[in-house]
Amino acid sequence: MRGRSAKAAAVVAAALIVAGAAQAQVPAPMFVAGRAESVRSLTSEQKQERQFLRDTAGHLRLMHAASKLALEKSANGRVRELAAAMLNQANVMQPEVQYLLHARGMAMPMWTNEQSRVLKALKQSAGTKFDRIYLDEVALRAGQQDAVRFERIATVTRDPQLQGWIGRHLPTLRYHVMLAGRQPTSVMGASPGMVTRPQQQARPPSI
Repeated sequence: MRGRSAKAAAVVAAALIVAGAAQAQVPAPMFVAGRAESVRSLTSEQKQERQFLRDTAGHLRLMHAASKLALEKSANGRVRELAAAMLNQANVMQPEVQYLLHARGMAMPMWTNEQSRVLKALKQSAGTKFDRIYLDEVALRAGQQDAVRFERIATVTRDPQLQGWIGRHLPTLRYHVMLAGRQPTSVMGASPGMVTRPQQQARPPSI
């Protein structure tokens, strides 16, 4: 009788050990309480910085894709010149904004419906219609939004790294918006390859 009791006790003990080991192997939740609390404790300034970086990263991706299309599809020298400058700008800024996102534990944003619409319209158009969409939707309208976004966050953030990044790139953003704003009245009637030089005071800063 005692032997049976001892055997039963051993079986129960073994079962408890196995159950404990299985419980220990259950993976921890991806978003633990501490992390959720850290997100909730973000200051208004930090939330605005994050939104700024998300918006900027999304526009840079659109600018990169649209400018590559412009170099492939546009036959207008002025549009191609602006597209080359904006593509170069995107190539410089994209790795930098990805670093700023990564430093905050953030990933690249998804394409917005508006960005997808613009890119689709560019892919489906050609000639002066393509040029008009690229200039109006990407170079001018989105560029103006970027400049305003940079100016606004510059008055909010106290992050020296972000301040320095904004200070380096905002003048070039403004310069490209200025060029895009001059295009609609002149580009459509210009001959391919014909380039108008910007005025001396409008030159972008060396970066």
